[in-house]
Amino acid sequence: MLLSNHRRSQWIICWGLVWMLLLLSQPTAAQSTQPQMQVDDHISITGWIEVTFTGLPSTIDKVRWSWHQEPTDEVSWTWIEVANGNATKMVNPPDDSAGEEPPMLYVQLLDLDGTIISLHAPFIKARPIEVSIEFIPPERAMNGYTNHNQTTIRMVNIFGCKTGFLLALPSDDIHDFFFDDQPVLQQEYPLPALEGEIWIYVAVFGEETANSRSNWLSLIRDTTPPTLTHTQADVDTAGTLARLVMSGQFTDTFAPLPHAIEWQFVTSDGSTIGVPVFHVLRETEVWPITTAVLSTEGTPYQLQVVLDTIPVQARMLQVRLFDRAGNSQAIEPIQLPNTSHTVHIPFVGR
Repeated sequence: MLLSNHRRSQWIICWGLVWMLLLLSQPTAAQSTQPQMQVDDHISITGWIEVTFTGLPSTIDKVRWSWHQEPTDEVSWTWIEVANGNATKMVNPPDDSAGEEPPMLYVQLLDLDGTIISLHAPFIKARPIEVSIEFIPPERAMNGYTNHNQTTIRMVNIFGCKTGFLLALPSDDIHDFFFDDQPVLQQEYPLPALEGEIWIYVAVFGEETANSRSNWLSLIRDTTPPTLTHTQADVDTAGTLARLVMSGQFTDTFAPLPHAIEWQFVTSDGSTIGVPVFHVLRETEVWPITTAVLSTEGTPYQLQVVLDTIPVQARMLQVRLFDRAGNSQAIEPIQLPNTSHTVHIPFVGR
């Protein structure tokens, strides 16, 4: 039976209402396409912060922004390109003096029809990487000095360190390194073949290249032993403490006074006793007779240090003086006085 025109109209209207109800009952796509903004968590290596937009109308073509408050008309509009509802914009970092934590970025987007969309989001900065960098000096050298063709650098990954590089000037060789989640990285790196001050640049990077730390380190490379002249040396056993007493002239390009001393006892047949004793000199144990300066003539000095127990069989004392880089020079062996030897307590003054 054919439907009348009136009943056919009612049937069409009913089905139309059903479809409308079904459409209205579905989750609206508008929620997922609402304009949204996200501020990146770091300042890029070029000094800008990337801001990402989603859900934008394709007719948006201008943007302006301001930190800590809505942009006013004094802020100029700049061009922005929207593709498939997405856009990015690089903005200047906030002024830290404002004191807002975290800093809030306010953005306005201008549609072709004059509509303005206002968005805001915080700049939550990623934790910066933390690293400690230090030289490991060669044995018998003062920190910051070396007499080797390479240097050992120790880097402690306190937080977030991933990679980096090192450059020792005036060389142009770049040496990459990788932490590989290690807490400590200790490696040797070659040095330029010259004597004197060498500057070493170390750059360490986190997950993002912009999250980095860099530092300049200064190192003195000295491969020339010091020169000792007019040396007089004796072992004084007259008091309760046996002391090595020395004087002379110390000449070194990078140190006005000896940095350390080493001694070892020797028997009458030339055999050494035990192991050499290496001792870093304190200010109370070595001092200049005149003002200590670096000069080609050297520095007149006096030295006095307490010896350890003098073995009964000892007849001579071998002595070497060291500069700051670990270079040494020996003096003539010192004849020990023929007296009974005692155990001595540490020397506490000149």
